[in-house]
Amino acid sequence: MTEISESSKLIDLVIEKHKRFLEAFNLEFKDVESRMNSIKQQVETQKKETEAKASKMEVLKEKFHLLFHQAKKQREEVVNQVVEKMKLNKSPELKDASHLWSVIGDFEKKLQTSNNIADEEKIVTEIKKLLIDFESLARKTGIIISVKNIMENLTKLYHRTGNF
Repeated sequence: MTEISESSKLIDLVIEKHKRFLEAFNLEFKDVESRMNSIKQQVETQKKETEAKASKMEVLKEKFHLLFHQAKKQREEVVNQVVEKMKLNKSPELKDASHLWSVIGDFEKKLQTSNNIADEEKIVTEIKKLLIDFESLARKTGIIISVKNIMENLTKLYHRTGNF
């Protein structure tokens, strides 16, 4: 009989030990599950924020391209008006005006392909200087134009750094 009671006591001790292991496991599992759910939430939040930022970036890129082409068209209209008037007046400054426009065009091409804000700042600054030179050249020939709106559009396009 001692053997049966000892055996029963041993089984009870084993069962108690296993219950403690299960309780410890369940506590640890709940803790890990809680941390896992928290991490999943953080990941989901970050994923949504990333998607929202990517969407905003896409919209901003589209707006940038639209504004760039509008500004370019505006610049072309002003230059074409000046060049046409210079041609009609047979102005000797026509060659200089054409050269300035060509240089501005080269800078615009660089601007469209640039991914470096510092480079863009330098390019926009150069384009602004060239536009002022173009305005002065036009005035020399008696053609009154203003590049103020064009300069403002360039500033709108490249206001990212606040240096313009």
